[in-house]
Amino acid sequence: MWYILKKLHIDNFLFFYILALLIYGILIIWSASNGNFYIIKWKIFQIVIGIFVVVLLSHIPPKIYEISALYIYIFCILLLLVVMFFGKVNKGAQRWLEIGCICFQPSEIAKIFIPLMVAKFIQYYRYPLVDVKCILYLLILLMLPVFLVMLQPDLGTAILIILSSLLILLLSGINWKVFFYITLALFFCFFFVLFYA
Repeated sequence: MWYILKKLHIDNFLFFYILALLIYGILIIWSASNGNFYIIKWKIFQIVIGIFVVVLLSHIPPKIYEISALYIYIFCILLLLVVMFFGKVNKGAQRWLEIGCICFQPSEIAKIFIPLMVAKFIQYYRYPLVDVKCILYLLILLMLPVFLVMLQPDLGTAILIILSSLLILLLSGINWKVFFYITLALFFCFFFVLFYA
């Protein structure tokens, strides 16, 4: 098992930690669905597909992600715009996009790839991020998808996008004062959109 994980370039601890969470999730679903075998089978199928995609993505060289970050970001914005007009409404929220037999949430894709774009932005502008124009660009870059996600509405995902992007900034070694001002500005924009949009 360890040898296979090593060959697949997957961290052992991370793999078993995620696997434990997935098994716990299946048990919770089993309990909540009163042992509905169809739901469990569908969930296991989703997990298998998810693991396959993770293994596949882990074999893509980081340089490819770096090059394609901007294009993926634009694609995410386009998907969020499409879901605003053509999305499936469910329980008062317009979050789902239906393409044939495939139904998915574009905000889930944004949750992964917006922080990637933030990393690309940081790499492009180098350090330190102290230029006001540069910080303004970063705020627009972040708040545009967050605004579109909040309109669905999906506040949980919007908050996750902000927090994961801030974590990228923090890990990059940004000046603490600049980090504080960016955080303050982001949450000001967030609450402004929340109460007035």
